[in-house]
Amino acid sequence: MTLTPYRFKRSITAVIGSARGYKLRVLPEGSVFSPVGAQSDPDGMIGGTCKGEVALVFVRDLELAAEPVAAEVNAA
Repeated sequence: MTLTPYRFKRSITAVIGSARGYKLRVLPEGSVFSPVGAQSDPDGMIGGTCKGEVALVFVRDLELAAEPVAAEVNAA
């Protein structure tokens, strides 16, 4: 199954995971978020990657402030 990446139409606050723990960071307009799972957690957040970092964002934020990115296919 292929999960659709999203491009932010406005900035979104995300939870960023690191070896030191978690922190909040604002991900700017134009950033691309790639979900790694199809289901959100009980808090309504979905995991994925953005700018090479593991991130959690609210599904509601994706619905309101992001748009799916269409895949481009190169003809051979």
